[in-house]
Amino acid sequence: GVISLGGTQGKGAVAGAMSRYTKYFTRQAQLRQPSAIRALQPLLRRPGVISLGGGMPNAATFPVRGMELELRDDAGTRITVPQPEAALQYSNTNGLPPLLDTLERLQAKFHGDTAAKAAEQAIMVSTGSQDALTKTFELLLEKDDTLLLEEYTYSGSLAFLKPWGCNLAPVPCDQGGIKPEALRAILDNWTELDGKKPRVLYTIPTGSNPTGITIDLERRKALYDVAREHDLLILEDDPYYYLQFSKPWLPSLYSMDQDARVVRFDSFSKVLSSGLRLGFMTGPKEIVDRVVLHMQATSLHTSGVSQGVANALFQHWGATHGEDGAMVGFQRHVDGVIDFYSKQRAEFQKCAERHLTGLCRWRTPDAGMFFWIEILDTDGSAAVAQELIEKEGVLVVAGIHFHPTGEDNAFIRASFSTASPEQMDEALRRFAKLLRERRASN
Repeated sequence: GVISLGGTQGKGAVAGAMSRYTKYFTRQAQLRQPSAIRALQPLLRRPGVISLGGGMPNAATFPVRGMELELRDDAGTRITVPQPEAALQYSNTNGLPPLLDTLERLQAKFHGDTAAKAAEQAIMVSTGSQDALTKTFELLLEKDDTLLLEEYTYSGSLAFLKPWGCNLAPVPCDQGGIKPEALRAILDNWTELDGKKPRVLYTIPTGSNPTGITIDLERRKALYDVAREHDLLILEDDPYYYLQFSKPWLPSLYSMDQDARVVRFDSFSKVLSSGLRLGFMTGPKEIVDRVVLHMQATSLHTSGVSQGVANALFQHWGATHGEDGAMVGFQRHVDGVIDFYSKQRAEFQKCAERHLTGLCRWRTPDAGMFFWIEILDTDGSAAVAQELIEKEGVLVVAGIHFHPTGEDNAFIRASFSTASPEQMDEALRRFAKLLRERRASN
């Protein structure tokens, strides 16, 4: 058998090779080399291997022998985490192999056959999708690069991007989301005086945080066409994909990808548990491999315990629901989650109509967990949101925090995910009261 003494197997497997993606990678990213120790990890599964290489602690010293989970079902079902020693030990940077196998089937079910892509695809489990997303930003964006993104976008991404120092170019949006013709106009009219031409588009196409907008099929196709015309990579941040309230669900941009330019970010936070901190990225292998190199040098891998919990759930569903049971069980679970949030959305809508009619306008979201509320007769919501928190004890987020350039605007984001119907009603009553008082004082 193979006896490992800690050599440098795998070095150079990613770094150094020129490819169609090299032009997108930052100088720093191109300097990353595989970790000699991390490269040994996959070899440990080979029969007959004796490892004297990695600095793995002996599992016999761990105080935990196994893990059992109680499910939230009528029967109080208990399941055990499979292969607990693997979950508790150092593991592959990409993810635990059984979970990766499940994720490959999941992506094939919901986004089509990756074998049809123009380039080999790969998956990496990450510590929430945010971890993979920010590492991908670092991979693709120099300080003098420009990132195309929606007019209002996720504040967590902006919290990373603003100090990172790249240029942010908001693309105009309407009630249907990002406007493909506006994106095309920006790129068609780009000149050297504007700096380096953008090479990356970041979008949240389903139940967008903060706007709640879901981009329709025609517009998704048009966005992809613009990306092909201008050779853009698309970063598809889609944590609310599994919270679409109407079926059939809209196809992802990743499912439309014909020439391997879409990198997709999924999350289990909204459908399994946010505390597990489990997300995963899927895309061209050369891009995913570069992010893997970054993770090898930082967190090493996502929590094995969290991955083990997810794996236990999928194995339980697989044993319970027959052929393709893991996917059937996951879909049934997701349908229950959708039903819950659909009812929450309906309650919030009723409360908004009762209290905010004539004071605000809004659009009922097709997915996700947010209402994007425009306050009438005001240019800025930042002061309103602050007053609402301090005077009325109602927490909302002002639209200024979601604008790439930090401009104040008339919007606030309100979530309907955790409040009870009574709390929603009382919160919006207080909100309406404050707005009327502000009108009267003006």
